[in-house]
Amino acid sequence: MSNILFLDKMQQVIKSYDSNEFIVCVQTKEITTNASELMNDTLSVSLPFDETIKDASYIAVNDTKEQEFSLYRILTAKDE
Repeated sequence: MSNILFLDKMQQVIKSYDSNEFIVCVQTKEITTNASELMNDTLSVSLPFDETIKDASYIAVNDTKEQEFSLYRILTAKDE
């Protein structure tokens, strides 16, 4: 089970979603040979539109099964 947290610029939680609320959530982790970036992580999330999260700056993924926590900066957002 995973949770996704949407955070504002100050990294304060705006809203939290459980894994059963995701339409799609793909987290990719790639170890690179480039010493300046070591790890290249990407996250793609699809959820029903929610006005509350439109100004989010970060997304945190909390994987409760693996006891792992990842933080991503939002670079692009689409409202389709």
